[in-house]
Amino acid sequence: MLALITEFSNEFHDQEHINSNATQAMRLLKASGLSEPDFAQRIYEARSITKDRANIRTSAKGETAVRNRMPYFWAVLRGLLGM
Repeated sequence: MLALITEFSNEFHDQEHINSNATQAMRLLKASGLSEPDFAQRIYEARSITKDRANIRTSAKGETAVRNRMPYFWAVLRGLLGM
């Protein structure tokens, strides 16, 4: 799970929050009651949805042209988990 969250944190320009992103993922996994493979499937689905969206407005820290999509990813994932 940590490898996935690290990869997505980098992909969505949120490298400085990898530890807190990993903690959030573990909390959501536990709260969801899903098995780790089922949860990973939802993570990939949330990633796909997030990548398809172009309307992210929050800039990644220190980079004006790059957008931090991690907050949107978490919102999508929570929606997919019914939270």
